[in-house]
Amino acid sequence: MDDRSPRREYDLRYLSWSRVRGLLNSSQEAMIQMEAYRFKFNNNWHSGTISVKLDLIPRRDYAQDLPHLIHTANSTLVDISLANVTTWKGYNSSRLALGMCLLSTDGIDDTMRLSVRKSLDDEHTPGVFEIIEIKTPESYNHGDGGFLQFRPVGYTTKERGVTSSTNVHISSFNRTSRIPKGSTLDRFYKYYDVDNLLVQSLAISFGESNDGFYNAINFTSWSFMIGYGVPPAEGVSFFVIMIITIGLGIPIILGLSGILYVVVRRCRQKNPRQRLTE
Repeated sequence: MDDRSPRREYDLRYLSWSRVRGLLNSSQEAMIQMEAYRFKFNNNWHSGTISVKLDLIPRRDYAQDLPHLIHTANSTLVDISLANVTTWKGYNSSRLALGMCLLSTDGIDDTMRLSVRKSLDDEHTPGVFEIIEIKTPESYNHGDGGFLQFRPVGYTTKERGVTSSTNVHISSFNRTSRIPKGSTLDRFYKYYDVDNLLVQSLAISFGESNDGFYNAINFTSWSFMIGYGVPPAEGVSFFVIMIITIGLGIPIILGLSGILYVVVRRCRQKNPRQRLTE
């Protein structure tokens, strides 16, 4: 995302949230989905739908929807959708971005770390071979602490697929001491000495060249995993192992069979059979 581009921020303090799905709470899954329909900026109301879903599965498994991130008992899937969000007059070539404020109880002089991990397996997210991880200092130093994990891909239709995927761009970290008023962080850490906490922010934007900008699609969705401890790493599934084995095994078998045939034939030429005649 170009930091020089003009930008405006939606004030989300005036959002009115409603639950669109009944709270699911069982031994197998805990999930809730909320939606907000109107928000305010400079005393002007804007329409659109912002949907947030939180999903927790107390076991290791892949999420049901693309990009099929890995669930663990120590993490929660966050799925965000932006539908028909109106922009300002004169902003006909707009892209939407999510501003994220990250807070850690690590020292204020420390910093969070963003890393891009390559993945050779795109079985669960076709065409995407990168996994982005943001770790708190405690997480990347000792394996504790917190993390965010996601793939750099969003979707421009409700039915997610390869054809509706779009790029996700991550800005650099900004160090800040300001926690948004009324936010979850503000309420959770209100009894902490915020001046000594590590607070950093970044922006996640969506889109790619020649896609017509947000107004051409009026829909964007994105998912990330948030948790504590060590981020889960993907392993090669039995299906992939079987395909690799077959792909490599058949040429090897054919090659060995050809070599064996040539060796046997040459041995026969050097030692021809004697015919017994009466």
